[in-house]
Amino acid sequence: MSEEEKFERRTFLKNLFSVIFRRIISSVISFFSIILIARNFGVKANGEYAISLLVSSMFVTFFNLGLSPANVYFIASKKLSIKKVGHINIYLWVLSSALGILLGYFLINDYASIFFPKINPQILYISLLAFPFLLMTSLVISLFQALEEYRIMNFLELMQPIIFLLVIVLLLLFSKTEILFLVIIYTSLSVLFSFASIYLFIQNAEISGPLANIKDFIALIVYGLKSHLSNILSFLNYKADLFLVNLFLSPFLVGIYIVSVQLSEKLWLLSTSLSIVLFPKLSMENSISKTKLTAKSSRLTFSFTLIAALFTVFVSYPLIPICFGIDYAMAYIPLLILLPGIIAGASSRVLANDIAARFKPELNMYIAVFVVLTNLLGNIIMIPRFGLNGAAAATSIAYITNFILKVMAFKKISGSKVLDLIFLKRKDLNL
Repeated sequence: MSEEEKFERRTFLKNLFSVIFRRIISSVISFFSIILIARNFGVKANGEYAISLLVSSMFVTFFNLGLSPANVYFIASKKLSIKKVGHINIYLWVLSSALGILLGYFLINDYASIFFPKINPQILYISLLAFPFLLMTSLVISLFQALEEYRIMNFLELMQPIIFLLVIVLLLLFSKTEILFLVIIYTSLSVLFSFASIYLFIQNAEISGPLANIKDFIALIVYGLKSHLSNILSFLNYKADLFLVNLFLSPFLVGIYIVSVQLSEKLWLLSTSLSIVLFPKLSMENSISKTKLTAKSSRLTFSFTLIAALFTVFVSYPLIPICFGIDYAMAYIPLLILLPGIIAGASSRVLANDIAARFKPELNMYIAVFVVLTNLLGNIIMIPRFGLNGAAAATSIAYITNFILKVMAFKKISGSKVLDLIFLKRKDLNL
């Protein structure tokens, strides 16, 4: 290994561990926020809050236009300058925000009772207001990711849960336990962090050169739209169970089920961290280097998540009632059912980044179509019959299906062996 390769490896690992460390701290802080909300606001309010966040995150996903992955790809691969990409982002953010707010207003005004039964529309309206600011923050963070400015990115993403936790504590000190206050705080912080992210970007990014032309717009949008449908379908795959539990059951049961989901998704700490660092790295590598790096990342992620899941099986049974209260004890079984899918889903995310970095994001889209249909059909059949356990089972099956299809796609385009994506090797232990 040459000195340059050693330096690149050290830099990659340094970036990875900085992101992992930030995510560990962020997860611990957000865990305390989850506990405080669950114990003090009540099960029903916890469910209503989860659904309100679903509204804002849904609009961010639907109106992102695939810009976040497109930003990372075009900047990291040096196909477009940071100034050109930023120029395109500004125009599309204005357009997406206006359309999203308009559509969201009519959706809530005319169809809230159908799609969000038993949820106060006022909460949904306030959550919708967070959408354009959350979208702006996500776009700016993707620019920092493309530039591999993980220090700033980590700072932004760490400060959000810290301030949110402090505000929750203040609400409780003043006995403000209405869900409305919680959603107002969430939206207000979204506004604050969007302006903070813009300020840090202007201060730290070197913006120079010509503005984007129509050819640049088309190139970025075409790539983004290929990823966009895949991102929408992935969002539906991850959130369909929450939406359908509220639709078929009640906000009260959403409040219980969201604890299962939140705890299980904490096990994606390594895979989400790897995805952040891996995508810009893969976008710069040749095909052989991509394959080696992705295979190693996949098997490390799979093994780490498997070990963490086994640990979760034992500790979560006493942990859930102790931390969240006895009302949440029934969240344990759905959590167990979700774990096999969570293990598979961890490696799926790594493989998806490789596929996108090979300029084949449409493959992720094709897979996502099938997986979402599987998930929706499974939830529609199983929730009425088996309740929360049915929702967890349908979601877990969908995650496993996603993993199998991603492995097949990656194997076809890279020639890698399936076992190389799952089982650790001796040199991995050295790493």
